[in-house]
Amino acid sequence: MANRPYTEQELNEMRQLKKQGATYAEIGKMFNRTEAAVQLKFSDLGWTNNGFNGESKPVVKSTVTMPAKEKTLSDFKPRDMIRHLYNMGYRIDNNMLVCIVRQTVNMKDILEG
Repeated sequence: MANRPYTEQELNEMRQLKKQGATYAEIGKMFNRTEAAVQLKFSDLGWTNNGFNGESKPVVKSTVTMPAKEKTLSDFKPRDMIRHLYNMGYRIDNNMLVCIVRQTVNMKDILEG
């Protein structure tokens, strides 16, 4: 993909797509550009996720930083919670949440027992 300038029409379409929820990768694919190139262009124009409001001008960001809010269960998607529990060793068995425990077993004891 060559380093070619963006047309005004491309920029308008890209801005609309991002406003509609398209990812940088999806936009890049549609315009035969890399995800990184699209993301860089959005950043250069002030259209980043934090400052993009779908308009041609960037949103001015506040310089005051707020303390980080402690996350609660409602901040997570069910899929993320399930993945986290799965990684911790939990499984769903007969509609119940069970914890799989790893235990070292001596093979000799099994074979002779």
